[in-house]
Amino acid sequence: MRVAIAWVGCRVNQYEAFALAEALRRAGWEVVPFEQEADLYLVNACAVTERALADSRRLARRALRRGRTLVLGCGAELGLGLEGVEPVGNAHKLSLPELLAGREPVDDRFGVLPREFGDRARALLKVQDGCDEFCSFCVVPYLRGPVRSLPLEEALRRAERLAEAGFREVVICGVHLGAYGQDLRPPCGLRHLLEGLRGLGVRVRLSSLHPGELESVLDLVVREPFCDHLHLSVQSLDDGVLRLMRRPYRADQVRRLVEEVRRRRPSTCIGMDVLVGFPGEDAAAFERTARRLEELPLAYLHVLSLIHI
Repeated sequence: MRVAIAWVGCRVNQYEAFALAEALRRAGWEVVPFEQEADLYLVNACAVTERALADSRRLARRALRRGRTLVLGCGAELGLGLEGVEPVGNAHKLSLPELLAGREPVDDRFGVLPREFGDRARALLKVQDGCDEFCSFCVVPYLRGPVRSLPLEEALRRAERLAEAGFREVVICGVHLGAYGQDLRPPCGLRHLLEGLRGLGVRVRLSSLHPGELESVLDLVVREPFCDHLHLSVQSLDDGVLRLMRRPYRADQVRRLVEEVRRRRPSTCIGMDVLVGFPGEDAAAFERTARRLEELPLAYLHVLSLIHI
């Protein structure tokens, strides 16, 4: 039996697509490119933005013309509005081989460790899922559920296996990476994980952090083996808008953090997520954010708009 897998959205979705491919290979499936003919098509869909939903629908429609199609993950939780696709939510998608074999699936958020990532040098490692923040603009807590973390020893063991397999860089990713460990017993935190990764012998890259979470690990991530790259999920640099968004930091804190990172490690490439057109953001608030962004030593921005132009 041949299966083809596509994914849309974040690095967590990408990691899960590779983990699912690994699990299906172990179950006897042949994994083929999505453009080829297959007995089953899987779309690990994203629902965070309108564009991601549109891309997910496009892939699902293309697959439906060819054969049996399952829509997985956040797109399945929210619904793509397509007839004929079979939805499988986040709780069960990584135990899909059991579901396809007629066995009872389990709630597995991390799956098996992939051996292939489409890149000989860089591997992904998902260590966290879910979010408890409920920011006013975000649907993720409703789609992914509460925070879940891969146990610390298992996370470090998987990182070691990736290093031993020859990958020169490991990207640590999660839905809300800064919340890593808060659900574990005994509780730990992102700092414990990063300290454990320091002896890995390969580069370590972090997928995304909130500014306040960066502050707690700043002394670690400005040194090797951590890459001189940081991506911050900021959304706005206007304090009034940040309060409306229910974000737990303020613009001056972001400025001080960015300046401190560049002071300690001048080569650091810093990028940010920014959301414009948020309800309650007037022209003055927009201008404050734009001006403050221009004043910061940033390398790039990921900008999303809530306004249709």
